[in-house]
Amino acid sequence: MSKVSIILFVSFLLISGCTSSNNGKAENTWDYKEGFVGIKEKGEVLVVRDKVSGAKEISLENILKQAKPNAIWLAVNDEDYNKVNVGDKIKITIIGVINQSYPARAKADSLAIIGQ
Repeated sequence: MSKVSIILFVSFLLISGCTSSNNGKAENTWDYKEGFVGIKEKGEVLVVRDKVSGAKEISLENILKQAKPNAIWLAVNDEDYNKVNVGDKIKITIIGVINQSYPARAKADSLAIIGQ
């Protein structure tokens, strides 16, 4: 292999390794600070980044398909659980760590309704 071929090959590797492969996803990363209530179940609230059409009528599985990867189950206190409804836009304060499974899981310190 000639020196020119080796230099071109190494240059190609360096350039391809330095390019971004996130296709703009970093700019669209959800910070879990606001979202919409998708489902309420057993003292937990499923919050999704974008409002799900017909959330009251569709299954959990379909909500998760529509929301992927932007959904999080939040364990909440009884007061917060009772005050929010499916479809409400809420502000979230999370305590502790966020389990990054899908959907993510965390404990909410508080929820505040900011719209519908």
